[in-house]
Amino acid sequence: MASLKEFDHGVTLMNRIARLASVLLLTAGSFPLAANAITQVVQFNVLNASATLPTAFNVGDNLRLDTLVTSQVGALLQAITFTVGANVDSLIGEAAWEVNTVDGTGPRLSGVNIDIVDASDAVVISDTFLGTLGGFAISGLSGSI
Repeated sequence: MASLKEFDHGVTLMNRIARLASVLLLTAGSFPLAANAITQVVQFNVLNASATLPTAFNVGDNLRLDTLVTSQVGALLQAITFTVGANVDSLIGEAAWEVNTVDGTGPRLSGVNIDIVDASDAVVISDTFLGTLGGFAISGLSGSI
């Protein structure tokens, strides 16, 4: 089993209502993509949440995390536990989350970190921050498992 952990160290939200939009997409590798690939979607509406996916990921399958929090403020800690099929040897992923400036009225996330950990909680893959575009921060993940 592997687990995806997305967390934010010390969120500062400028609004009384925290509006967080986070999308994470992971693709199980070895390529080429399988014609029968599936997408498993997890939706959270609270800052601290976890889910376990019952179906193992196969080559070309996708995980999508969609988070919108409108009634809480504070630190974000979300985890998704999943397994991968025997033929999966790598993962490729992207994440994007809405951001705003310090003096803006929207969400202000800082210190976001996304890790893929194994069953013993050892980090296997960690994200790399890629920058911002159009009001969204973007991060990427890639590596062997």
